[in-house]
Amino acid sequence: MKAHEQLRGARTAASLSQEQAARDLGISLGHYHRIENGKALPSLELASAIEFRYQVPASRWVSSSDYD
Repeated sequence: MKAHEQLRGARTAASLSQEQAARDLGISLGHYHRIENGKALPSLELASAIEFRYQVPASRWVSSSDYD
């Protein structure tokens, strides 16, 4: 499973909308949407926040085979 797919699974398991997750992470909905759909990578700081809140390891985002 790719990092952005793992993020989507964690968000839906928590019964959160994309808007709620974006607000929780302090980013725009558009930016969150691009990350969750594998079209953008989070910054290191954001990847750390995602790891803390959604248990998606920050290291998953740096593997070139792990995103579209």
